[in-house]
Amino acid sequence: MMPEMLANKPPYVIITTFCLIASVLICLVGLVKAFTSKLRGHELSPSYYPSGYRDGAFPRNGDYIICIVMLCFMTPLYLSGLFLEPTEDQTNSFGLSIIFLNTIIYLPVLLRFFALPAPRRAHMDWLSILGWLTLPIIGLNIININIEYSGLNQYLIELTQSPALQEIVEAAKKATGEELVYMIIASVVIAPICEEILFRGFIYNCLKRACGMWPAILASSLLFGAIHTSLLQILPLSIFAILLCLAYERAQSIWLPIAIHAIFNGISVIAIICLPMIQQYVEDEKTEQKTEVQAEGKAIKEHPSIAPVVEISYVKIPKPAQA
Repeated sequence: MMPEMLANKPPYVIITTFCLIASVLICLVGLVKAFTSKLRGHELSPSYYPSGYRDGAFPRNGDYIICIVMLCFMTPLYLSGLFLEPTEDQTNSFGLSIIFLNTIIYLPVLLRFFALPAPRRAHMDWLSILGWLTLPIIGLNIININIEYSGLNQYLIELTQSPALQEIVEAAKKATGEELVYMIIASVVIAPICEEILFRGFIYNCLKRACGMWPAILASSLLFGAIHTSLLQILPLSIFAILLCLAYERAQSIWLPIAIHAIFNGISVIAIICLPMIQQYVEDEKTEQKTEVQAEGKAIKEHPSIAPVVEISYVKIPKPAQA
């Protein structure tokens, strides 16, 4: 059935589908390995312990099952976004749909995570917190700028027929009024909390118990990049997810990556809203200046005496009449 669905699809759909399925399978193998290891009662070194929790407190057997069920449920849901064309009504209610779906889909994970005992947070001074809140965002923007100016994005767009922007970005550009408020809430509040608790709080911690810190970081970060189903954003978002995992390890608290994620999404939303306005303002200014120059040029041609000869070189001075 899958080959038939991919038969008439553009190349970016095939590549993105492969990346998502591959990353999900890698994480599922790690989760099953961790679950069976937990059932057998294997002892782990401290480097395999979940961030902020002693071994045994979290994750427990049910937590592995939650992760496995969530991945099996979410994969076809996100893939459907690649195969189904959104209608105009769906586009107009995109923000509200994200709020509703995320609340329902992530509800078991949220309830379980907030019921956990408080983790042992690492001590961080304000300067360190400020650095972690800014450096990952600056680093990701530098990566995006380099990718854009290198021509890689344009090459991938031409090669794979990939859309230049994610569906949610296109929806945000068209959103106005109430729908824009929903988009801001979904992007800056709901998505960071839900995604960080699932990907860093659950999936990363469960994988870490199976294979250690760095393999868990790489596997969960690749999944995070692929789950957004945007071919152009898989690499940047995977790198961003690595930085979020490192922030989680440093703080031993999920709230630092949530804050980083929220700030990054907030800056992105502001850019999406403000850039078209700035571009329109610049275009209006250019048009106004061009109109003024044309009007001045017309006036000077009609009345050459009003233009200083030194500044206006193209004004023709009439020759004196010959005797």
